[in-house]
Amino acid sequence: MKEPIDESYQLLAGRHFRRQLNALTRQLEGIRQNVDSECVHKARVASRRLRAGLQMFEGCFPAGRHKKWRKEIRRTTKQLGAARDKDVAIMSIRQLLNTLPEQQHRAGIKRFLLRLEQQRKLLQPQVIKVAERLDSGSILDEMYSETGRILFGLKRHSVSVQSPYVFQRVRRHVQKKLDGLMSCQDCLANPHEYKHHHLMRIAAKRLRYTLEICRTVYSGRLDNIIKAIKKLQTLLGDIHDCDVRAERLQTFLEEEHQRTVDYFGHARPFARLKVGIEYCQQNCISQREQIFEKLTDYQQTLNEQKLWEKLIRILKEPMETSCAAEQPAENEQPAEIQQPTETEQVNASQETAEAARTAEPELSSDRKPGE
Repeated sequence: MKEPIDESYQLLAGRHFRRQLNALTRQLEGIRQNVDSECVHKARVASRRLRAGLQMFEGCFPAGRHKKWRKEIRRTTKQLGAARDKDVAIMSIRQLLNTLPEQQHRAGIKRFLLRLEQQRKLLQPQVIKVAERLDSGSILDEMYSETGRILFGLKRHSVSVQSPYVFQRVRRHVQKKLDGLMSCQDCLANPHEYKHHHLMRIAAKRLRYTLEICRTVYSGRLDNIIKAIKKLQTLLGDIHDCDVRAERLQTFLEEEHQRTVDYFGHARPFARLKVGIEYCQQNCISQREQIFEKLTDYQQTLNEQKLWEKLIRILKEPMETSCAAEQPAENEQPAEIQQPTETEQVNASQETAEAARTAEPELSSDRKPGE
């Protein structure tokens, strides 16, 4: 028999999902227009936070719907990810072009940028389909309706997210994510453990998202830890971006060489492109080395500060009757995310769910290339 879910945990779930649903739906029109690449990024981050919530709050929603939601949100994250990766690469190469010391390198790097932009353009129809599927489908309507039902049902109750049940549940989830990150630490002893560095980045991201969900439960005591993990994740993300770019550059080098041979019948014109591509490759290698050094130094600092021990200690602290009152809802996430108000009532119908979307205040999401 499944463990019953108490109202305090349902309240934590409802608030989290309402924030992320709004963060996602606010970006749908921008995704279609493709004027600002940040729309894809913000939507993707929101989808990842929804996935973190779906894993953490599985028992709060009907089993059949929960399974369908996880599948659809995971699909959304994956499809937006391909476009986001191209956007990050394009931004990096444009920045490099603006700081080139030698003009002779421009031809090869500009050709690489051209190919990236062509590939991103080909992905846009798929990105538009993602936005249209979410906007016209039933998934977001169902999620709005279920979270609205939870929040409306608890509105007249004196419910706090700081309850023994919530402390027990969130402690279990955070500990699992922390264990996942700790199991990856050894890979930092070897700068060539590319795959494991990427896995560590994913583990850091999952821990951060889980801690952000639990932030109000611990009355802000997790803030500094979340900030530290975000920096760790950023460094790991920058390393991953370098790895992806290095792989793309090698593929581009080989493909562009073959294009030149096919077009001219020989490879001599390729020389003017090759010098820039090789410069870009060397720049990527050098950048990765610098970031990796910063990463290992920062990881050592975190260990010296006993950050992980502090997190475990916070998790194990018993709930005290004198603990701070639950913070205002707008502080439940990092400062850039605002807590929306509860709707007066949300029925299961699509019409009411759609009204709930427009009734919430606008949210924003943090940005970091490669996140």
